[in-house]
Order: sequence, then structure tokens, then C-alpha cells
Amino acid sequence: MNLSPKVLRFSKKDELRVALPKLREIIFEKKLLLIKIDFELNDDEYALICHSLSTSETKPFVEWDFGHLLNLTNKKNSPNYIFSNEAVPLHWDGAFHEVPAILAFYCVENEVQGGNTFFSNTSKVVKDLNFELFEKLKVSSIRYETQKVAHYGGILNQSLLIRHPFTDELCIRIGQEVHTKKNPVKRTVCGDVKVIKSLEDKIINSKYLYEHQWSKGELLFADNYSLLHGRHALISNEEGKRLLKRIQIR
Repeated sequence: MNLSPKVLRFSKKDELRVALPKLREIIFEKKLLLIKIDFELNDDEYALICHSLSTSETKPFVEWDFGHLLNLTNKKNSPNYIFSNEAVPLHWDGAFHEVPAILAFYCVENEVQGGNTFFSNTSKVVKDLNFELFEKLKVSSIRYETQKVAHYGGILNQSLLIRHPFTDELCIRIGQEVHTKKNPVKRTVCGDVKVIKSLEDKIINSKYLYEHQWSKGELLFADNYSLLHGRHALISNEEGKRLLKRIQIR
């Protein structure tokens, strides 16, 4: 069965508030939760929703130099590809800082073509691996290096296989090659390069993927341990016609 989100719709804020206690469980069970709302949220209301999904009362969010809320919008002269119109390869969030449990996205505006976000279910990929490939992945790792041009950067040595801290599933941690002049990421494989290529072929197989086309008024929550995510290139050259508000939840 292909990856697909659990979809809920709420016409009133009170209806959403009542449902909040059950949502974290749904996210880890289904990997993706899509909520369609018929009302607007300000930043404080959005943060309160995300806070309810955290296991930490005092430190519910991963904090960056900008705080906990990141405005993901396209900028013509951005030095980093994430804020440009370029494609973003599959990756997991927090690699060079702190890895959150859940990613929250709130689509405030999307008037551009392209830019669909796609997710790969790596816990399902692991279950389908043959024994030989699985054993080779257990002893493989990748070194990532990138300059801190935006809010992240540094050096990371990452094993290919991890254990999900909440579901106990085995998952895959890999970031695809970043072919860009805007803040490129250097990769150095420790292990068999052919094994890494075989793994990357699997994580982009359609049987493990879900692709989301954004619409205004959508909240999308993703399991950042079992899923990798990326973005197709934006076709429009118009600046600031797309705004996703992202919060990373502990």
C-alpha cells in the first residue's frame, strides 16, 4: 500500500481543539496527517496546536536562531536553495542541529506552479530490503558537510539505519546529493557506494512515495523519523507567492 495521509477536515476552531489529544498518535501510526481547515490561524494559534503534539511541556519545539517558526517562501536572490525556486532533494530535518519528532507545515498561500512536497516511507523500505543489502547498510554511513549560509550548517556523520524512538521501527537516514550552486552539501560515503545507490533507487520508488500539492488552509504533519521529504522545483518566477509556516515539534 502506497504512503498516503490521514485526512481530517474542521470547519470550526473548537472542533480542531477537541481533536488535538488524539493527533500525535495518528501521526506516528499513519506517518502523515493532513488537516483541511475552513478558517485562518494566526502564528500564536498555530503554535498552540503544535505545542499540543509535543511530549515536552517546557520545550515543545526545536529552536533556531530565528526562533521556532520558519516562513518558507521563495526569494529570487536567496543564497540557499531551500528559499529559491530550485528542487530540494530527499532529506530529514534537523540534521545539522537537532532532529525533531514531527514536522508541521501550515499553507498560508500557494499561487505558484510546481513545488509539490514529496515524502518517502523509509520504515516500509526497510521491511522490504533483502538480507544482504540490510546487512551492508548496518555498517554503512555518510558524512555530510555544508556551510552555514542559512539557519543550518556544519559536519555530520550519520548511520544509514536508525531506530524510531516512539514506534521502535527501523528507519533510514539518508540525504540525497544536492546539485546546486546555492549552499551545496558535500557527501562522503563510508561503505559500498553501490549499496548507497541501490538504497537511493528504492527510496524514490513510487510504492514508497506520497506527493502533496499544496492548497491554502492546509496543515500537514509528518513523522520526521520514518519519513524523508523533498520538494520539486517551483515553475513560477514570481517572488513570495508561496508561504508555508513550519514548526518542528519535539
